[in-house]
Amino acid sequence: MKPTLKILAINFVCLIFASCGYQRKPEKEQMEVPKITAKSVMANLEETLKKKSDEDYVEVDLLDAGQTQYFFPLNFLDVADVKEGYAIQGKRVTQSALIMIIEAQNADAAKNLEKCMEKVLSEQIRIWSDYLPAEYDYVKNNKIEREGNFIAYITSKYADALKETFDKSVE
Repeated sequence: MKPTLKILAINFVCLIFASCGYQRKPEKEQMEVPKITAKSVMANLEETLKKKSDEDYVEVDLLDAGQTQYFFPLNFLDVADVKEGYAIQGKRVTQSALIMIIEAQNADAAKNLEKCMEKVLSEQIRIWSDYLPAEYDYVKNNKIEREGNFIAYITSKYADALKETFDKSVE
């Protein structure tokens, strides 16, 4: 009986050492990188706009048919290429401001949407060149930028600042 007790005691001690033994330290937690979305980029642009202007704007979800019923740029966009997209435009008909952020479905869709943006710009030029010369100057300073699958269309008095915000948002 004594040898059995010794064996049990030795097993018990081994079990204690095994359970209290070396514990691996957890690896340093990696910082979670926030996912870039068209909505988050648009929020950054709106923040920049609020700092620069007290004018009122309307936000439009480009994939919400109820919001886009009278939104002329959709005549030029292939919505099937759009993964996510938002636009803001001036509330008054005397404002040429039109800012769109679109995330394309893929690289080919992004190229296609970039071409569509050129058509939107042509239409804005047609509209504003005869309507209000001061607003037409903003249209002439339009920025169309593409970074990966994100496309920015910026017609605004603050186009340069908004382009800079876009660039920082999609880095």
